[in-house]
Amino acid sequence: WDERYMFDLTGRMDGSSNFASKQRTAPFWSVGARWNLYNEAFLKNSKTIQNLALRANIGTTGNQNFSLSQVRTLYRYNTSLYDGYMGAQIINLENPNLRWQVTMNRNIGLEAGLLNGLFNLDLNLYKNTTNDNLTDISIAPSLGFTSYKSNLGKVQNTGVDFTMTVTPIRKENMILSLFINGNHNSNKLLEISSALSEYNQRVIDQQNSDANNYASVGAVKAFLFEEGNSLNTIYGVKSLGIDPATGYEIFVKKNGEKTFVWDAADQVPIGVNEPLMRGFMGVNFVYKNWNLNLNMGYSFGGEQYNYTLAERIESSDYTSNADRRALYNRWGQPGDIADYKAFGLNSKVNPSSRFIEKENYLNLSSARITYNFPSKLLKGVDLSMLKLSLSTSELFYISTIRQERGLSYPYARRFYFSVQLNF
Repeated sequence: WDERYMFDLTGRMDGSSNFASKQRTAPFWSVGARWNLYNEAFLKNSKTIQNLALRANIGTTGNQNFSLSQVRTLYRYNTSLYDGYMGAQIINLENPNLRWQVTMNRNIGLEAGLLNGLFNLDLNLYKNTTNDNLTDISIAPSLGFTSYKSNLGKVQNTGVDFTMTVTPIRKENMILSLFINGNHNSNKLLEISSALSEYNQRVIDQQNSDANNYASVGAVKAFLFEEGNSLNTIYGVKSLGIDPATGYEIFVKKNGEKTFVWDAADQVPIGVNEPLMRGFMGVNFVYKNWNLNLNMGYSFGGEQYNYTLAERIESSDYTSNADRRALYNRWGQPGDIADYKAFGLNSKVNPSSRFIEKENYLNLSSARITYNFPSKLLKGVDLSMLKLSLSTSELFYISTIRQERGLSYPYARRFYFSVQLNF
């Protein structure tokens, strides 16, 4: 109305055969409003403000992030079974009670544009609540499967995200533009299902079993879910470090007592892998036929369990590939103040606060420089365009955590050179 006020209302009923017969449909709706302040009489002729708007919306969205095979039991027939006779083999464990994952989204936003494009800002505050959150639940391998899809419970995400651009130079042959965006998200598990409660207990039992199995090597990982905590919460037993007298790690039980014995039941939240802010920032510079583009990623205020310390140092085999800290920073004799316990005391490394570290990082995710040949230089060679580009990715990575990269996926610096021709 009058290019100042906007209002929309939507409603829909969605259905999917991926669900069981009683869960196939779900209603969804949304309401949104926008106020273009820049078209109000008191701002319409402003020389400073060219765009200023407020917006708000609330509504629901659904997710069916699974396949029909996770709802029904499926079989595969195989003629190689039973001495050539055909046999049926179960290939999927059903869960006919799977329901739609429904998220209630709430958002308040601000848009601002100042000084004829010099400064632009897009700011959003949100609070989203997800019911029946879908997740994979681990089960005993003796059942023939390692996991199945289930509804986890209720999860809430609140936070803020923003995008800001500044263009201090805008001339015919030169443009300089800088941008930064960021997101802060706080995650909380409001309710958990009975299946997830049973999962927590199985994890604790398995951890205690692995902790007492000194023949196994490596770090025991903990993935627990508790109401009131974030899904990104890191669980472990509080640690006071390495005892100078014995070389054993000193743990703190839930009742405050000190002990050398790690117990999964003493695990408490020891960190949250949620940064205070993370995002990207960059520069775009154009001068005549040259173009330079830089993009950097950043994150600060988060916490991380440093698996390099746990797996590549403390539980490493010093006769094989290992970090030098595995030899030089270990406890060796009574009185030593060391970061890591001595060889042979216990090869199993259990989750403790000793391996939690603050994570702040800055990395150059991509850089690109381009030269576009002027058209007047190409007239004699029958080309309408000739462009040369040199780009790179992951050129540097600066972090407060010293950890080995490429454990989950290959890490490599990449360089590209490209030529574009138009005849």
